Amino acid sequence: MFKKTINIILFSAIFLFAYALNAQNPQNPQRKISQKNFYSNKLATISTFTEIYNNPDSMKLNLFYSLPIENYLMKQNEKGYYQTISRLEVTFSDKDGVVKFYKIIQDTIISQLSVENKSETTIKNGYVEIIFPKQEMEIKIRITDINSKKSETMEAHNLLIDSTTKAKVSLLFISEKGNENIPNILNNSLEYSPFSKKILLSFPYSEYDNLSYKINYKKSEDQPSIFFKEISGKVKTLDINFITVNNDYSVVLERESQATAGNYYSANFISLIELQNNPFLPGEYTLEIFNNNKKIITAPIKVVWADQPFSLNNIDFALQASSIFLTENEIDEVRSANRKNQLIKLFDVWKKFDLSPQNNFNETMSEFYKRVDYAFLHYSTFAEKNGALTDRGKVYILNGAPTQIQELFKLQKLNEIWTYSNLIKQFTFESIEPGVFKLVEVKE
Repeated sequence: MFKKTINIILFSAIFLFAYALNAQNPQNPQRKISQKNFYSNKLATISTFTEIYNNPDSMKLNLFYSLPIENYLMKQNEKGYYQTISRLEVTFSDKDGVVKFYKIIQDTIISQLSVENKSETTIKNGYVEIIFPKQEMEIKIRITDINSKKSETMEAHNLLIDSTTKAKVSLLFISEKGNENIPNILNNSLEYSPFSKKILLSFPYSEYDNLSYKINYKKSEDQPSIFFKEISGKVKTLDINFITVNNDYSVVLERESQATAGNYYSANFISLIELQNNPFLPGEYTLEIFNNNKKIITAPIKVVWADQPFSLNNIDFALQASSIFLTENEIDEVRSANRKNQLIKLFDVWKKFDLSPQNNFNETMSEFYKRVDYAFLHYSTFAEKNGALTDRGKVYILNGAPTQIQELFKLQKLNEIWTYSNLIKQFTFESIEPGVFKLVEVKE
């Protein structure tokens, strides 16, 4: 008995030492995985669009904002819901820094849960229009969570000024989802997604009649090397002076919506660049605008994957999880690229599985790594912190959520049975220790 006890103690000590060593190993991918995405630690993201409004001396700031609910402190109210208030204070200052006026927006956030699923980001969108005099203003927005008192301040880049020509333009990036024009509320960045893109342009201080454009990938030491064919074409002039925003925050780009808006002006029409599908990968690009073939504007475009699966934040972690689907040769192909280009190489490897190759957004790849995120968070155990490497995690990644999950005891062991009606498959997992399940049977 004494000898048996000593053996148990020695085994436990060896196990704990090995576990600690593995956790401290800098080569362990899961140790370095960051669960952050574009919205992490932000109280709000914004996009703005400035235009002439109703008369030549007035400007309209269209302020679109998104509130990532997970970043707010939610408190339970008397009805059992969780809520807080996001306060946005918009200040307009002249070139000397003197505040001319400000506007306060208060948006109540209500949720049925105090903490949302960490593998996804829940967003509440909002919109407000602010009319101000036609003069150059510095616009700042201070966002505060009323419950936690946490706040942050950001600049609203309402006008981009070309450093050479001094021409001024306001840009709004839009994704065309079905028949709706949805603004990309990503701090004036363009959304990486499968939808066709539009770029709205407003020139409040100038009139142009023959606009064209070019878009190129910005080459730099910090960016990966990708092949991007220059996009060019004519800029379309719309028959509207200002945009209209629906209750669902989609943008209307037709004259009919402004039938009661007052007088119209022949100048300062809104201009439009239409880009079919999605020609971009995440990264930085350059937009050049020409009038009668003379360049008037050079503007940066940043393309961001706002809800990028966090498993792609660490390429080693992503490749470890990919081993259940990609071949060794495909994984070696990614590893052989230099560190800066490995994620782009992973995009290339997944192209053969893309169900919509007409655009650069790979839904199959995106779904795979979203499942990796979910498995990592929901199927981890004491012995295996990376839930994506457990048997349940692997089945979830390859097949998605089961249609039905049953729990029953068999030979005094807890069994979990996952049924997939669409695949006509059934997976049985047996509990080998508390919280740890091993795949023991597959029925088809």
